[in-house]
This record gives sequence, C-alpha cells and structure tokens, in this order.
Amino acid sequence: FAAFSFIDLLKNVFVAPRPPGAGTVALPTWLPAVLAGAFRSITTGTGYAFPSGHALGTAAVFAALAYRLEAGSGATRWTVALVGVLLVAASRIVLGVHFFVDIAVGLLAGASLFAAAAAVGSRDPLRVFALGSVLGVLAVVASAVSPAGEVWKAGQWLGGSVGAGIAWYVVRPSSQLSLRETVAAGVPVAVLWVGVYVTSPPLLVTVVGTAVAAGVTIAAPTLAGRAVEPS
Repeated sequence: FAAFSFIDLLKNVFVAPRPPGAGTVALPTWLPAVLAGAFRSITTGTGYAFPSGHALGTAAVFAALAYRLEAGSGATRWTVALVGVLLVAASRIVLGVHFFVDIAVGLLAGASLFAAAAAVGSRDPLRVFALGSVLGVLAVVASAVSPAGEVWKAGQWLGGSVGAGIAWYVVRPSSQLSLRETVAAGVPVAVLWVGVYVTSPPLLVTVVGTAVAAGVTIAAPTLAGRAVEPS
C-alpha cells in the first residue's frame, strides 16, 4: 500500500505527460476479440508518466520479498528480484509508455522506499503501516489538487495502510491460513475490494471499505486460529 501511495503522490506532484502514442496500440489481427481489452490494458499507458509506477512498485515489492522470504539463499533471492525488476522496467520502455527518465527515477524511488521501510520496520513492523498511512494522506492531498488526480484511487491505499496497521496492532498475526480458511476469508475480501474499485465511491467510503478489507486480510490467520482453539 505504501508503494501505491508513493506512486500516486509523485505522479500527481510532477504531472508529467507520457510519450506520444502511449495510449494507443494496434491490435494484432490474430488476437481474439475477447482478449482485446486485456491486451490494450497491458500494452498502453494512461495518466501521468513520471515516475514509472511499474518500476517503482516492482523495485519496492521485489526488494521486500527478497529481504523477507526465506526460500533459497539470499544471493538467489536478490538475483531473481533484480532480474524481475529489470524485465518489468525494460518492458515499459519497449512498449513506448515511458521515457527512460521515468523508469530510472521510478527504480530509485522504489529502492528508496524499500530502504526506508526496512529501516523503520526492523525496529517495529507497525511503523511500516504508519509510513504507508502518511504517504496515503499525502497522496490523497496531491490527487485532490492535481488537474486529473483520482482521489478515490489514492484513498484505496490510505485505507489499506490504516486498516492493515490497526489489525496488526490489535491481533499481532503470527500464523498462516489453511486453504479452506484462505478461501473463506479471501472471497468476501476480494468482493469488497473489487466492488470499491468498480464503483469508485466517495473518498470516505473508499477508505473505510479498503481498511476493512485489508484489516480482515491481516487479522484472518490469528482470528481463524483462535476460532479453532479449545475453550
């Protein structure tokens, strides 16, 4: 959530346009009509360009995964993360939806966000949610004053950080869900989140809805564990 908020904040501060033709693409003649929308969404870019949200987001998230996961060696995790980030970044240049500077600054911003989150989170994970909440508020403000800012969209990430932070503070999750528990918790949360995204409701509704969705996601393992404990 912090990465999404940081993306919205920077894009609505700099309000930089995309390269000419970034919003259009020629559909391959062999492509089934049912896939046209998905193809167009993947290969075009809309909204502000600077910095690249894909570059920023993948740099922050992939670095966080390499930092926190325990699968494989550290060198392997960081190598895979680096390759993944570079592939995503390069694809945005190849597709013509970003200038090189958009990508470069996006990578730098994403790495900086990860470094900040790792620094504050090493002392108390709750501070990462606080960081996300602060960035969320700033993103909402920046979107509100930007010529083409989407306030409700920025509100999603604010709600997510706040809700997840509250849930973490209250239940301190420490377990994982079974497949059945994952489905039971995930389906209603997914429906709620998709509903918010599709309807684009007012800011307050968006923040509350996504806060509930994120909070349930974070709290679900602990709540499920308590439900099966013998009384």
